[in-house]
Amino acid sequence: MLQIIETRILSVVSMYYLAFLSISMAMLGMTAGALLVHFKLRMITPANVASYLSRVSAAFALAIFLCFLLQLASPLPIVKVGTLLVI
Repeated sequence: MLQIIETRILSVVSMYYLAFLSISMAMLGMTAGALLVHFKLRMITPANVASYLSRVSAAFALAIFLCFLLQLASPLPIVKVGTLLVI
């Protein structure tokens, strides 16, 4: 749901010119997460799994907040030709 919301916000802000970029960035984020789990799996033990999950969850919540602030702070371009209806 978060990925769909961020893709739609970026599509509206960039007027659909960068929609493919947002999908590519989402795929890159999923790959980065998978690589993080793959390489850090040996360091996680049953004793420290709770602290690791709490740190990762807090970092994810902070990243969501910062991404929404960045996306909402982006100015909307006003294009008169795109909003003109010719009959």
